[in-house]
Amino acid sequence: MIIIILLASCCAYYIYWSGYKKTTFLESSSPNQINSVKLVQIGNSLYASPEKIEIYFENKYYHTERVETVDIANHLASNVKEMYEITWKNDEQIQIKMNYERITKTLDYDFKDQESKMNFDYHY
Repeated sequence: MIIIILLASCCAYYIYWSGYKKTTFLESSSPNQINSVKLVQIGNSLYASPEKIEIYFENKYYHTERVETVDIANHLASNVKEMYEITWKNDEQIQIKMNYERITKTLDYDFKDQESKMNFDYHY
């Protein structure tokens, strides 16, 4: 009975770790510390990078205004923070470039209007 409980616990933890665990791997604040952004990895993998990240846009009161889910476009490469470039245009506008293996995704977000726009640039 103890072996079954241990095996079930290990399986449950692996499912949580590989599919649901959220880990913040990159954070940035606007020039005057008014707004901020967090990039959160969802799950882990033993052989490749996770499939998705979430981007949290937070205002000066640490209230999340919007969450964007982005599919990671890597097949073999690991997901590392060096693949991401965060550029603040001012305290209200941000651009996040995600350089994956065959595609560069660019996400523009405006805190004032709470609007986002995603662009794709394929490279072969």
